[in-house]
Amino acid sequence: VARALSNLASVYLEQTDYPAARAAESRALPIREGALWPESIDVALSLNNLALIAVAVDDFAAAEQALTRALAIQRARLGPEHTAVADTLVNLATLYFTVGRRALAAQRMREAAAIYEHNGHATLAIIRSNLGHMLYSIDRIDEAEAEATRALAAIVAQHGADSPLAAYPQIVLARVAITRGRAEEGLALAERALALRASEASPGEV
Repeated sequence: VARALSNLASVYLEQTDYPAARAAESRALPIREGALWPESIDVALSLNNLALIAVAVDDFAAAEQALTRALAIQRARLGPEHTAVADTLVNLATLYFTVGRRALAAQRMREAAAIYEHNGHATLAIIRSNLGHMLYSIDRIDEAEAEATRALAAIVAQHGADSPLAAYPQIVLARVAITRGRAEEGLALAERALALRASEASPGEV
C-alpha cells in the first residue's frame, strides 16, 4: 500500500498537483513506519519524497526537517560513505543555497563531493562545479577556482572539451577571472561557456 501511495504521489508531482502529491506521500510515511520501523530505508525514501514536494510549494522548513531525518536514517543504516547519503546531502545543499544559507550549502556540497569521490561516482565533476559556484557566492574565490578547475579537467577527460557539461565550471572560472581583474580571460571563458550551452539547446533555443 505504501509503495502504491508513493507511486501515486510521484504521478501527482509530475502533474504539479502538489497538494495531492503531499497527501499521498504523507499517507505512505506512517504506513511504512508502522509496517517496518521508523528508521528503515523505505521511511527515508518517503521523507526524501516529502522534501521534494515541500520544496515545490516553498515549504522549506518542512523540506529541511524531512531531509535531515532522512540523512540520519541513511547514515545509520547504509553507512556514512554510501552514495544515497551523498544524494541527500546534495538535496540539502541545494535547499540551503535556495534560502540563502550559502556557507552551509557549500559545506554540505563539499561533504557530498567527498563521498562521491570515495565511490568513484560519475557525477563528481558536476558536484564539484556546483560547489565551485557556491564557494564563489560566499567570496571563497581560491577554493571556487580550485573546484571549478578540477571539475573542468574531469569533464574534458570524460566527455571531451566540446561537451556542454564543460560550460558550467567555465562559468565559475569566468567569474573568478573577472573578480581578479582578468577581464579579457573572463570574457573569453564566458563566451566559450555560452557557445557550449547553445550547442546543448534545441533548435530555436539558446
